[in-house]
Amino acid sequence: MKFFKLKNIHLSKKLKLIILLALVLLFALIAILAFNKNRKNDYSLKYDITALEHNGSLPDIIMEKGFSRTENSSNQDIEITYDKLYQYNQSNYLKLENVVIDVYTAKKKQYHIVSDLVYTFDMANMQSFYLSHNAEINDFFQNISIKGELLFCDFAANILKSDHRVLVIKDGFEIESDFFVVQNNVASFTGNVVILNKTGILEDKKVDEFVNLSGNCENAYFYLNENKINMVQNVIIVSDMLDIKGDEVDIARNENITEVNPKTKQNVDKNKTNNLPDTSIDILNGYMKYNKIDRIPLLFYTKGKKINFIDGNKRSFSLQSGDGFYISGNETNYFSGTRVFFEEEKLKDNSKNQYIETNKGYLKYEKNIDNEVISLFYSKGDRIVLVNKKEAIYKCYNGYGYIKDKKDKNELLFEGNFIEYNQGKYSKIEKNAALYDFSAKIFIKGDLLEFFDKEKIASSSKPFFLRQFKPEFEFNNMGFLSGKSPNIGNYFLSSKDLFLNFRKYDIQGNKGTFNTEDSAGIVEGNSNIVDYENLIETKSDKAKYTGNKTDIYILEGNLFVYQYESIEKILNRKYLLLVVQADKGKIERANNYGIFEGEPKIRNFEDKYFIKSDLLELYLDTDTYVFKDNVKLILNSGEDESKSDNLVFILGTYAVFESQKNNITFSGPSTLIQKNMEIQVSEIFVNLADKKITFKSLKDSKLKSINY
Repeated sequence: MKFFKLKNIHLSKKLKLIILLALVLLFALIAILAFNKNRKNDYSLKYDITALEHNGSLPDIIMEKGFSRTENSSNQDIEITYDKLYQYNQSNYLKLENVVIDVYTAKKKQYHIVSDLVYTFDMANMQSFYLSHNAEINDFFQNISIKGELLFCDFAANILKSDHRVLVIKDGFEIESDFFVVQNNVASFTGNVVILNKTGILEDKKVDEFVNLSGNCENAYFYLNENKINMVQNVIIVSDMLDIKGDEVDIARNENITEVNPKTKQNVDKNKTNNLPDTSIDILNGYMKYNKIDRIPLLFYTKGKKINFIDGNKRSFSLQSGDGFYISGNETNYFSGTRVFFEEEKLKDNSKNQYIETNKGYLKYEKNIDNEVISLFYSKGDRIVLVNKKEAIYKCYNGYGYIKDKKDKNELLFEGNFIEYNQGKYSKIEKNAALYDFSAKIFIKGDLLEFFDKEKIASSSKPFFLRQFKPEFEFNNMGFLSGKSPNIGNYFLSSKDLFLNFRKYDIQGNKGTFNTEDSAGIVEGNSNIVDYENLIETKSDKAKYTGNKTDIYILEGNLFVYQYESIEKILNRKYLLLVVQADKGKIERANNYGIFEGEPKIRNFEDKYFIKSDLLELYLDTDTYVFKDNVKLILNSGEDESKSDNLVFILGTYAVFESQKNNITFSGPSTLIQKNMEIQVSEIFVNLADKKITFKSLKDSKLKSINY
């Protein structure tokens, strides 16, 4: 046999290449057949075909451990990693197991989804998916995480929802509910809603109101772009600072990152300032308790139809048809009304600006030191406005107010259709105005009362009435502090004899001005003054009072002075003892002295006499009247120059009337005229009670007497 040596065989290059490839394929085939022959287990894909049937069709494609990248009809890029994939072309159905899905919108990752099972009936568009078992959706655009056993997401419509119990995590809040949907930037929760926030962290910032917060309600709405939660029906919220209950509650966090500088008209980044975001709470038909432990402890409580509370650089609240209180340090504000608004701003020097307003309600302010009230303010009316800055401003419509300040020793009660108070400047009360000063023991009533604090002046340009009480008088009708109107205008004037023994004097006129420290003042137009201590009443065109120290009345124009027997008879003007009439006069109460000029006259209606002179002096302590120059006495008549036949005239230059003894004594040369008789006398004494005249004649100096 001959053997052919290859080196002796000459083959073409093309044929050599073909032979080489054939040998490679042969050896590969032999290796595969040998491997399959010796393997003990079968690793081919095996499925229960009947279990994979969907709507009467079997899967067209089955894949394991896969990854795909596609673009849906909304131009979103979708990356899917899965353990198993089942595709049903006929029913447009796709099912995946152990899935991770990332969705990119405008090249930014919007969704990250993890679930044991994912399926879609929108295989052609790849826009919506159902997630089942250990499902979780993270929406990075909305900063929200959703966990549940059955979730649905529609990427194109930005809808996320679940018909089963779900847990949603958003900005530090954990929210559970039976039903859930996110659409149009609103997350809606329905059925047995539970809201938790243990740390109080909201968008990497700590919010004190949210620390250890837990809430329950039937329905809730989370406004994702507004950091706002709306809770509805049987709402209960509790945290370290909050205790809330209501039919509906809104909690919002407002960042207010930029604001416009009014001077430069440019935006200012408020994060670079000390400004903090605002927490806003709204409550419908419920109550709220807010307790903040800080350098200055703060406690706020209110209940009502509608409540709004904001805590930030400016703390404020508004209330409809309710009441409550606000405690800050040693200061407490109580409030009630159909509408209440409160705002407080803390300044750099740690002082505060406050604005409080209430409609058809009341305001009460207390300041306590060592459990003692050192300052108290109370007001009730149709509308009340209180502004506390460096200088307080107070307004009240159709209501009343009360101020008590132990430091300033100031205590006032006032009422009227309109009340305005500007601390340290100007105050006024208009229409049905009335005021009682507890310190000065003064009551004033009129249509317009004005007060000038710096000047210490009170004035009225309209008719008014003033009553001065004695120092021992005490006003005890304090029911107004519990909401009962004091109605002090009627209270002091409803009865003629009310507090009669405590009255010092009454003053009234068309207009007047008074010093609030010493009561000095001027009364013009129909001036009327009743002196209860000296049983005297004066009427004049104008009256001036020099003040408590000098205690002098100066009276001018059509002056009348009425003398009474007792304080009880002052109430009934029919029981006049005598009347003094003059052009002008002065009464020095401190010296018990009075002087009248311009033909002063006295009429006595009880004893029926009339006396006048050029000058009249009055000594109040002894009820003695001294007449000087051109003295004329007419007996048996209260009217001057009466034509009665029983008239007796006495003319002289000096006469003394002693009111308590009821007699008149003429000293010096005088003339006695009775009917047609005229006698010149040196002395004459008239006993008004016995109607007897005793005199000495100039002729014989004998003492004689006659009856009249």
